[in-house]
Amino acid sequence: MSHSTGDDCIVKTEKELLERGEVVESFARASGPGGQNVNKVSSAVLLKFNVRRSNSISDYVKERILSIAASKINSEGELLIKSSLARSQWKNREDAWKKLLSIIEIAGRRTKPRKETKPSFGEKKRRLDSKKAVSKIKDARKKISSKSDD
Repeated sequence: MSHSTGDDCIVKTEKELLERGEVVESFARASGPGGQNVNKVSSAVLLKFNVRRSNSISDYVKERILSIAASKINSEGELLIKSSLARSQWKNREDAWKKLLSIIEIAGRRTKPRKETKPSFGEKKRRLDSKKAVSKIKDARKKISSKSDD
């Protein structure tokens, strides 16, 4: 899925290259279990990838990322990915990169256009027959009014 290709780019995913300066990593102390380790080590990882300013990905992929991961994008157009599941910074960093690459890979997939179809003659007939049956049932529920001419 991904591999490093030298100093100028960091990751290759489905024809998309991310330049090293486009993804900013920061580290913070994670919450949750971990004992004293939580208070001492900054094991949580936060990746910031500015989707709108990126020169590495196509406009199509940018638009798809903005729609797919809209809840993870801040007002500056940065995709924020946080990982703090593991106790080690290395594992959290790996997890955050997997999440980022997964979003980019999903955004890069082209969706097939829907092919419109018409209902067959039999389907139309069954639908109309069903509607007639329901109508008869409802007609049977109606009160019978008697008109008397006095």
